[in-house]
Order: sequence, then C-alpha cells, then structure tokens
Amino acid sequence: MNEWKKKIQLFLFLFLIILSFVFFKKYIFQNNVDLDNQINLEENNEIIEKSNIIYNIEYSSIDKDGNNFIIKSELGNISNDNANVISMEIVVATITLKNEGIIKINAKNAIYNSKTLDTNFFNNVIMSYAENEINSDNVDLFFQKNLISITNNVFYKNLNTNLRADKVQIDLVTKDIKISMKNKDEHVIIKSIN
Repeated sequence: MNEWKKKIQLFLFLFLIILSFVFFKKYIFQNNVDLDNQINLEENNEIIEKSNIIYNIEYSSIDKDGNNFIIKSELGNISNDNANVISMEIVVATITLKNEGIIKINAKNAIYNSKTLDTNFFNNVIMSYAENEINSDNVDLFFQKNLISITNNVFYKNLNTNLRADKVQIDLVTKDIKISMKNKDEHVIIKSIN
C-alpha cells in the first residue's frame, strides 16, 4: 500500500511539473513568438565609467498573448566578450502567465543572455509556483533547446510530498521529464507528508 502511495505522489509531482511547463511553452516560450525585449533601467541607475557594472537592472519581455517575463538584479556585469551576456547578483525572475498565475525564481547569481533569454541561475536557487517549491543549486533555462535543467541538490516540496534528486530535465516540446541521481546506485527519494 505504501509503494502505491509513493507512485501516486510521484505521478502528481510529474503532472504538476508537466502542467507548469506546458503553460511556459504555450504562453511564454513559443519559438515563433515575437518577444519585445526591453531594458528598463530605473532613473537612479549608475553606470560606472569605463566599467561594465550596472546597478538595479531589469529586463522584461512580453509575448503576443500578454504573458510577461521579468528578470531583475541588484548588480549586473556586462561581459567583455558578448554585450548580450550579463552576470547578475541577487536575482529575481517573475513569469506572469495571463490568467494562470505567477512563477518566481530567486537566486544569488545568474547569467542572462538578453538576446536568447537563456538564463543560468545558480547559488541558492528557489523556484515557486502556487503551493509548490523547488530548491536547487542550479536552474538552467535553455529556450533555444526548449529545455529546462534543474540540477544539484534538487529538493521539491508541496503540501503533501517531498522529493530529493540530483537532476530534473524537462523537454518543453515532448513534455518528457527525467528525474535522476548522478550515482546510479543511489535512488530518488520521495516522502509523503501526512
């Protein structure tokens, strides 16, 4: 009976992740959606002369359906090699799905590509949607590959379930989810909260 309960909880967890990313794919990250990328810098932003450091940075994109992706950072450093790549510190990303809710990603650091929207969040990453929260060391959003990779010390928590794994990969096209451990001798841990 306990094994059956774990299978149901795993199914519910996977269903929730699939549902979340179906909304991502449908409303925000479609390949042929024209995104309107804007750099919104507050009036009091300081750009240090002869430096690539920017304070209080914000990038936003709105798709044709009115869904909004905003990434904010207290500090950004523009790459010398590629002006589209920005290393960010103290990062908050908000995805507002029209009529569907808000997904938030918080991290100590991120590397953001303003051209492709690919973002690599790292150091104390927390991703939340409704009653669900995923903590990990890394969350990588690869929009050109239609792939989300959540890696290193992945911990999922909702009102009923806790899950621990090393890696969760989500294919936004096929909706396939792979949950795995680095060491094949270790197992994904799923616990029911009663």
